Amino acid sequence: MLRLQLMNIIRTLNTTIDPLEQFDVLSIVNIGALSLNNITTFLALNMLVFGLAVASVRFQMKTVLELVIEQLYDLLVSIVRGNLYIQKQQFFAVLFVLFMTILVSNVVGMIPYAYTITSSFILTLFLSFMHFLGVNHVAITKHG
Repeated sequence: MLRLQLMNIIRTLNTTIDPLEQFDVLSIVNIGALSLNNITTFLALNMLVFGLAVASVRFQMKTVLELVIEQLYDLLVSIVRGNLYIQKQQFFAVLFVLFMTILVSNVVGMIPYAYTITSSFILTLFLSFMHFLGVNHVAITKHG
């Protein structure tokens, strides 16, 4: 009897679970041609988390968060120096922001039911394409 009741409940629900549903771009607010969706919301959240982490850096006593940010900075400096062979490191700020954006996005995405913006193909394509165009523009203007 209980089994029949459970079967009827399952039939009435008739829901299918789609694992790719987490990658859907859901519109939250539409204002004319502009749309606020889950990608832009989580991108703003990631930038807020990154901004709060950087803004919390004080210069007198170091907290754990400040030490972590300093270690990430030193890690990226060593990677850039080892691979780019540029003495002035004039492009380090761009690489640091890109690295921290991807890192914070993936860390925020590890929160249960949160959306990882780097899983969106269009955002990943946009970031890579803009950096590709920027590097080529600098190379053409500097080296002709």
